[in-house]
Amino acid sequence: MRIGIVCPYSFDAHGGVQVHVMDLAGELFRRGHEVQVLAPASQDTDLPDWVTSAGDSIAIPYNGSTSVRSSPGGHGAGWSPGTSTSCTSTSPSPPASEC
Repeated sequence: MRIGIVCPYSFDAHGGVQVHVMDLAGELFRRGHEVQVLAPASQDTDLPDWVTSAGDSIAIPYNGSTSVRSSPGGHGAGWSPGTSTSCTSTSPSPPASEC
């Protein structure tokens, strides 16, 4: 199965969501699926071949905290894991029968 995962958090910094996405992708690869990940990352960030950068992140300070978002016009424009993607998830792997 061809699976696309979109991570809203930048791969420039190590964090729980990024680890979850990488672990999920790794498990899906282990089960024989073709996986592509789209995530924000700067051009100098080392990424696996199966991760596409959506562009640099920009910090947006608001209400005492800072949100980091992808910059407009990121590198992932037109990204697609393929036309036959059957199941996309950022939660724990669903059983194949649910895809």
